[in-house]
Amino acid sequence: VVPYGGGGGGPRRVGTVRDWAQGFFVAGSSLDSLNGVYALINPDDAGGCGARKCRIAYHNEASDWSLVMASPPDGHESVGGKQTEWVFVDRGGADRFGHPGETVIPGAGDR
Repeated sequence: VVPYGGGGGGPRRVGTVRDWAQGFFVAGSSLDSLNGVYALINPDDAGGCGARKCRIAYHNEASDWSLVMASPPDGHESVGGKQTEWVFVDRGGADRFGHPGETVIPGAGDR
């Protein structure tokens, strides 16, 4: 097996993600509605962005859930204490799970 970057024993290359992903695949949750494909959408069209300023949003068309990176609603502290947080929002507009923001790719859940 040759590591990405080619040619045998050469130096390993490290990449940096700078642009928003076009979508994410989420699997492994015991909540079937959370699992599935989340596609990039306009944040103004995302559920859960009414009470907060969303920077980026993804939508699961099958379950009508959203994954947003946003500032917390007024009067609330963000998950992880950062300026933004990643939040799964259910079809009713309720925050279900959060993770610290300020990243281009959301973090994985804790067990």
